[in-house]
Amino acid sequence: MTKPAHNEPGKNVPGLTDILKDSYRKLNRRHRNSALLTGSMVLLFGVSLLILTEQFFYLSPAVKISYWIGLIAISLISGYAVYSRREFNSFRKFCRKLADARSLPELTNAIDFIYNDRSENSRFFELALEQNLKKVKRADLKSSTQEYTSESTVTGKFRKFGMLSILGLIMVLVAAFTLPDSLNRSLAAWESYKKPNPFSYTVLPGSITLEQGNGFQPTIRFNGERPSNLSLAFKTDIEEEFRSRQPSERIEDSVVFASLSPNTSGTYYFEMDGYESEDFRVEVQLLPRFKSLSVAVVPPAYTGLDSTSYSYPFSTIRAYKGSTLRLSGKPNKVLERLTLIRKTVPDTVMVNSIEEESGIFTYQFELTAVDTLSFSMSDGFGLSNKNPFEFVVEPLEDEYPFVQLNRPEGNLEMKNPEDLVLEYEASDDFGLTGARLHYEIRRAFKQNAETQNTSIPLPALNRSETYEWTLNGLNPKPRDVINYWIEVSDNDQINGAKTSRTRSLTITFPSLTEFVDELENRERNAQETLQDISDSYEQMQQEYDRFKEQLQENPQGDWEQKQSVDQIKKQQEAIDEKVKELNEEFEKIRQEIDNSDLLSEESRQAYEELQKLMKEIDDPELAKALEELQKALGNVSQEELRKALENYEFNEQQYQERLKRTLELFKTLKLNSDLDKLAKAFEELAQEEKTLSEQGQNNAEEAGKQEAVQEDLENLQKELEKLSDNPPEKARGKLEQMQQETREELEQARKELQENIEQLRNNEGNEQDNNSINKQQERLEQQFNQLSQKMQNAQQQLNQQRTQVNIAALQYILHSLINLSQNQEKLSQETSQLASRSQAFVEKAREEKQIQQQFTQIADSLFKVSSEIPSFSNTINRKKNEVSNQLATAVEQLAERDKSRAIFAERQSLGGINELATMIASLLDQLQNSQGQGSGSGSMTMQQFMEQLKQMSGQQQQLNQQIQDYINDIQGDRLSKDQVERLNQMARQQNQIRKQIEELQKRGGMESGDQVLSELERLSEEMERTINDLRGGQTDPTLVKRQQNILSRMLNAEKAMQERGEEERREGTSAEEAPNSVSPDVTIEELQQRIRNLLNDPNRTKFNEDYQRLIEQYFELLRNLQTGQDTSAVN
Repeated sequence: MTKPAHNEPGKNVPGLTDILKDSYRKLNRRHRNSALLTGSMVLLFGVSLLILTEQFFYLSPAVKISYWIGLIAISLISGYAVYSRREFNSFRKFCRKLADARSLPELTNAIDFIYNDRSENSRFFELALEQNLKKVKRADLKSSTQEYTSESTVTGKFRKFGMLSILGLIMVLVAAFTLPDSLNRSLAAWESYKKPNPFSYTVLPGSITLEQGNGFQPTIRFNGERPSNLSLAFKTDIEEEFRSRQPSERIEDSVVFASLSPNTSGTYYFEMDGYESEDFRVEVQLLPRFKSLSVAVVPPAYTGLDSTSYSYPFSTIRAYKGSTLRLSGKPNKVLERLTLIRKTVPDTVMVNSIEEESGIFTYQFELTAVDTLSFSMSDGFGLSNKNPFEFVVEPLEDEYPFVQLNRPEGNLEMKNPEDLVLEYEASDDFGLTGARLHYEIRRAFKQNAETQNTSIPLPALNRSETYEWTLNGLNPKPRDVINYWIEVSDNDQINGAKTSRTRSLTITFPSLTEFVDELENRERNAQETLQDISDSYEQMQQEYDRFKEQLQENPQGDWEQKQSVDQIKKQQEAIDEKVKELNEEFEKIRQEIDNSDLLSEESRQAYEELQKLMKEIDDPELAKALEELQKALGNVSQEELRKALENYEFNEQQYQERLKRTLELFKTLKLNSDLDKLAKAFEELAQEEKTLSEQGQNNAEEAGKQEAVQEDLENLQKELEKLSDNPPEKARGKLEQMQQETREELEQARKELQENIEQLRNNEGNEQDNNSINKQQERLEQQFNQLSQKMQNAQQQLNQQRTQVNIAALQYILHSLINLSQNQEKLSQETSQLASRSQAFVEKAREEKQIQQQFTQIADSLFKVSSEIPSFSNTINRKKNEVSNQLATAVEQLAERDKSRAIFAERQSLGGINELATMIASLLDQLQNSQGQGSGSGSMTMQQFMEQLKQMSGQQQQLNQQIQDYINDIQGDRLSKDQVERLNQMARQQNQIRKQIEELQKRGGMESGDQVLSELERLSEEMERTINDLRGGQTDPTLVKRQQNILSRMLNAEKAMQERGEEERREGTSAEEAPNSVSPDVTIEELQQRIRNLLNDPNRTKFNEDYQRLIEQYFELLRNLQTGQDTSAVN
């Protein structure tokens, strides 16, 4: 049997706790409401007080706003203070206070048992809880809680604050109904109000309108009481503050002030015992006239001329007959009547088309004959104009058309077909109906010429136009010739269209070998000229050595020695002339390279660097030193002769180093150029093979083309063998290895080519033979592409290897210079502590000699590195030689025990070493940056900019044609779904071009305000309108005209960039070296700051940590030595 369950003593607990919790919640609600009522009470009483105060005192906005902020803050604080004083923090505390107040200890015990978790599961807990609950009756508990709740202090506060809040609300409502103005002013705390004026008065003349130059006399007449203090405040519209005036006369009840004659409109009012009258306006009116008058001349549409605008003053306007004259003017005031008077053609026009908002009138008419125009105007005040603004219009007559080709100036040769910009001009008073480019192509291996013509843009009247002629579309080949000329037609409607043509020019496409051979010969001639200059210089050096021998035999100088110097000078002048000719020839070579795409951008930049160095060979300092030597020979002073000899030998050494360095750099440059040309040549052969295989004609004519390719291949093989004739020594090994590998490939390609020629000649036209021939041509294409890639790889490997070796060498040189600077600083400190004429100077001279020898080794290494780096400035080599001379002077002075001069020479050489280290660090940083950046996405070069712009012009032209075709297809039809999609596709194409335009603006490297940059911005805006029209389905004639304008502007921008590039090349000047002056000593702090700037520059490549630590240790040691020296000097 199941054991009966015991009774549950806690079954009455929920009922008791519900009664208690209801009372607890009620008290809490009253407590919260008491807090809200407290805040409301304070706010309502505060508002009542503010309304009463505002009624009498007209508080300022600052006071009212501060009062509102304070009142709201006090209300919130009061409410929070009441709320924070809670009588019951918990339900348990509430039950205890209830039990204590109503003498219910059993309730307290029961609540303690209920909330005691430790005894909840024990039998003892159940019995104790049951015993206490028996003593608590539900009805008694409910009545007790109600009485306690009603008598609680929380309930008392709730009732009290409720009554006070109601009282405050009543006060606010009473004030709102009895003092509405005060209430409105209190609520609009940010507004400023004034007390009403207690005086009764009349103001004469009040608000008034005056003609400019007239005046008025303000008068105020009082009715009743008069103020004791009265003044007039007046200001014009251009003034910020009112000016105060005192009365000039009092007549009974009237007060008169002095007359006012304002030039501009203004405002005045009266001040009386702290009160102010209302404001009165004084309007000053001018005689009617035009503030601006302009005439826009719109020529007839068929003339193609742009509109012209004239701004008054003007007396005569000339325009083509039939032009529309659009007059627009803005009067200086609102007019009641405006009349246009035409005298020659009797006509008087009342012009009423004045825009209300802008006040501008417009009127237009067609010009047919000479006429005189004038205006008559009047305003609402009856004022009329004195200036009639009279002018004459005259029509211009028609003339015959004219056309001229400005660019190119003569016949051209092109290695590859490239876009040719034709600059031409044509004019006709009434416009041109058409312009066409005529050309005939004489193909190699063909008898008959191909004659074609194409329409080109019409130039604006009396202005040049450009047309970018895409020769790639003509597919010209080597040995082809193109003759071309431009023909224009006018729109003479009486005698019929007349045509004019320019002179005929020729474009010749030389064969590959002809172009490469020509460029190779010119480069080889330049190298031979440079070598000839070097040989001539050696002869001059030998002549100078003989002169020095004669000078040693006879230090006093004689006629023979002067003759030797004269001979040296003549030789120097001859060398200078050769250098000048060399620079001119090299400039032609560089221009030829710029006009073709045969070399890479890196090789072109190297050519420019080398050209700068060539211009620096001809140093005027050497000629100046030679003249000083001639003068010194005529003087008796041996000291001046010695200085002249030292100066000449120093500059002669500089000249010799520049010459040797340029010769070595030219070898490297020529090797790069040759590899570039070979790579391009093989690439072109591959392209020719690809064209042959794709055409698939396989006849005797194609065999002739392959024979031309075979001839080119043999010439390229000869050029390849010449690479090792006179290359840089470091590249000789890799070149010979590359030549050996390439010979086998060339031999195989030659055999394949010979077989293909034989197959072409013996081809019977069957499909099997054709397939065999085409496959063989494809293999030749692949072989030529591989050879081209091999040339490019060889060039890149040689350049990378050279750059890495040079960077490592410069790092070693910089490290050595820093160590050498430390040793020189230490030696200078020790020398300064020696006694004059001390025997220790001999030992210091030996140490200085060791430093000199170490520097000589560094200098030799530095010169070798300079012969490998085109961007290496000649200033560094010059500074190197200066330091070398300074170290030699320091050794000499130490050996002679001359302390002051020895210290000076040591400090001077130390400054030179530090400055040289700074130069090397900057150069090293530049090389590391250029190596790391590669082809980054920085600013574009001018050539890249022009190529990108040219490509976008082609895209825009294609898009314009698509839009025109689309408009022709849909005329008269409703848009279908496919047509809408086609519009969206064209909008996307236009958006892509617009994004490319924005990219050009960012990467073009142009400054704000640049003409081309402004043109690109306008292009972007026009394209945005086109995109919106296409997306909206608007394809009216305005869209077509806008697209034509966009293309025209793009071509004009391209032309401007081309002209800018030519101008920069024409205005380029040779680089000048820094003046040959001895730099002052570089202090430790200056050198440290220079190098730290390089280390911390975020735009430069960082030195590695080892070098940075070495540099910091070096400067720390220098500072310690400097401190020790200063301390010893003080002692």
